[in-house]
Amino acid sequence: MSNKGTPSILVIRSGRHQGRLLTLPEGDVLVGRDEECRIRLGSSDVSRRHCRLRATADGVVVEDLGSRNGTHVNDVRIERPTTLEPGDVVRIGPLVFEVPKGDGTSEDDIAGWLSGVEDTTSPSDTTILPPHKRQDVPPPSRDRFESVAEEAEDIIRRHHEMKRRQDGGK
Repeated sequence: MSNKGTPSILVIRSGRHQGRLLTLPEGDVLVGRDEECRIRLGSSDVSRRHCRLRATADGVVVEDLGSRNGTHVNDVRIERPTTLEPGDVVRIGPLVFEVPKGDGTSEDDIAGWLSGVEDTTSPSDTTILPPHKRQDVPPPSRDRFESVAEEAEDIIRRHHEMKRRQDGGK
């Protein structure tokens, strides 16, 4: 099955970002505790460089990087790079992603995401960095977005930039 021309999207099924959509940029996205990881988890169940997610023409490929506790697809520890199929569930320590069926969006996901309601019961131990860190380009105006997903990605990017400025650029 080829997803050529469509973005690689995962639905976050755990933690404070539960229910939100994550569009993977081209290239590798490292997941782990290390500072160089694009998705950072503050859990001791996650290795410094736990796994890699890669958006390809055939879908999302997940590869464990020799982590202590493993990367699981549909509750099975993977030993080699695995191309995910719609409906597959990926577990990385306490973080759970699901590959959506169809285009990955539902009105409930979009409404909840745009409302800005946070799950305050989960610890804030997950950081998802935006795909681009260009601060020299002002955020586009609302009428420039071609989809709700683009607008949502922009909201996340601006939120993380604001948090970094508040934390002194860390």
